[in-house]
Amino acid sequence: MAVTRRKSGRGASKLIQGSASPQSGITPGTVIAKPKKPFYKRPWFIALVVLFLLSGIFGGNNEKKSTSVTPDSQVEATQASDDTKSETTDNAEPEATSSAAQSEDDAGLLKIDIVAGEPGEYGSLLTLNAGTEFEETKYVYYVPAGRYRIENMDKYPTQASVYQGVHVTEEGWEEPANTGDVVVVGKDSAEAITVPEGYYIELAEPSHVLLTLVEAADGSEAQTETQAAAEPEPEPEPEPEPEPDVPSDYKSALSRAKSYSSMMSMSKQGIYDQLTSEYGDKFTAEAAQYAVDNLDADYKANALEKAKSYSSMMSMSKQGIYDQLTSEYGDKFTAEEAQYAVDNLQADYNANALEKAKSYRDMMDMSPDAIYDQLTSEYGEKFTAEEAQYAIDHLDD
Repeated sequence: MAVTRRKSGRGASKLIQGSASPQSGITPGTVIAKPKKPFYKRPWFIALVVLFLLSGIFGGNNEKKSTSVTPDSQVEATQASDDTKSETTDNAEPEATSSAAQSEDDAGLLKIDIVAGEPGEYGSLLTLNAGTEFEETKYVYYVPAGRYRIENMDKYPTQASVYQGVHVTEEGWEEPANTGDVVVVGKDSAEAITVPEGYYIELAEPSHVLLTLVEAADGSEAQTETQAAAEPEPEPEPEPEPEPDVPSDYKSALSRAKSYSSMMSMSKQGIYDQLTSEYGDKFTAEAAQYAVDNLDADYKANALEKAKSYSSMMSMSKQGIYDQLTSEYGDKFTAEEAQYAVDNLQADYNANALEKAKSYRDMMDMSPDAIYDQLTSEYGEKFTAEEAQYAIDHLDD
């Protein structure tokens, strides 16, 4: 008997005894192996197939979901980008347009360039005291009536005066009549000046100024050419029925009186004298009286406006302003109106005294003692001793 060793289980050996069968064709000593399973029946292959199927199911769903979401995201991102560009463009365009419009508006204002002694567009020759040794011929400027900003374009201070016509003195000499605003414009500075209808501007020579119209003679704000073209003119209001018992010259006198009060801040007596003056409007006494009696004016406010002008433009003292307001050769306000003005005027009289002192030193070469006397003189500037001393002490600051 032959003994045959075979495997059983994992790594074990089993002895098989017996004889070989001639029919089987197996000889003694041959190892008989257990038949193997096909690979597709093996557990590891089945596990791989299950995993593959599961990944196909869930992986396929994820891929489809990703494919369907991506185009929408791209569209939303593109739209957001386009919206941002559109907003940026929309925000940028109005700014550029606004800047261009502002520049156009500034360029459209009425500006008048005047060089003293040259005719320009508005110059007219005026001759005083012709045929005498005091004959004087100069250019004066009849600009459109209204309120202007006057800028000094020269390197020296200058003076601009507003007059109407010519006055003959008792001695028979001719001089400018009916003085309006008188302003002194420093180097690289600007002031306000009002030119009523029919008045002209006289400039000290040499000088070069630029006038810009800020308010028309009717009291309306000056428009640029662009604004005038863009804004339709309002329909005129129907004029009230004229009062049948008021003569036309009375109404004309009242209209002129309103202009003198609103544009030149004149006193009641000053308006009356201007209306009746043979060098002024030449209305009858009755028409002028009707005008001032029916004029709705705040003369205290007018006096205060005049006082502000004298302080800011002419650096006058408190007493000097009061005297100018009440003088019969000045503004002819009542004592009460003038007192109201100086009591309510916010002015730095020390600074005014100093400005006057510098003017006397620079333009007249006066000594400090002479300047002090001029500042305090009752025939001069009428500053207080303290104000004059302040000016002398700070003259070289």
